[in-house]
Amino acid sequence: MKIHFRLILILIFKLSLKVSSQEIEFFREDLTFQLDTTFFTVDGDYYFRNTSSHPEYMTFWYPISYPDRDFKLDSALIFDFTNNQYLKPAQRTDSGFFFKLNFSGREIKKVKIFYRQTHNGRNATYILTTTKYWKKPLEVANYSLITDKRSILIDSLSYQPDKSFMAGDNVIFEWKRKNLMPDKDFTFWFHRNTDYY
Repeated sequence: MKIHFRLILILIFKLSLKVSSQEIEFFREDLTFQLDTTFFTVDGDYYFRNTSSHPEYMTFWYPISYPDRDFKLDSALIFDFTNNQYLKPAQRTDSGFFFKLNFSGREIKKVKIFYRQTHNGRNATYILTTTKYWKKPLEVANYSLITDKRSILIDSLSYQPDKSFMAGDNVIFEWKRKNLMPDKDFTFWFHRNTDYY
């Protein structure tokens, strides 16, 4: 099922890139992840640019979960900072959603994407490997994970953090990368802290 899902992603990204004649580049993301006992939340700023001097449009597929995972999408929003407007997903499922962006010539767009989904109490994943379908690394990628030590304890992380620190009851992990072409997804393994129940 996971292989089938990856094939679908490849087709979608190839179709999207064909529509835009590969003039649109995805070059930066700044994301904050949060984990609590029920939800995995992603709050991200994504940066795109039109490298051509003429208008372009692109349909994006934003994956949030592999279809063989029993995670449910609770809420999602998309906001285009450039046009100061919310964007309605063209289609939304528990696996992800489609949305469209219009670009004027040489335009750089900053887009907020927020979503919250349930998790299985053991792990949560942000799908990062789709970056390769853009055929170039992210110039800048900044990530942070926030957990409340009273409820969630981290067991393992697919990427070693650059630093971690305490802020009140929260544990914060941070990653800063340049020229990132990920070879694996961002996965967090954890368990509930039963000492606080």
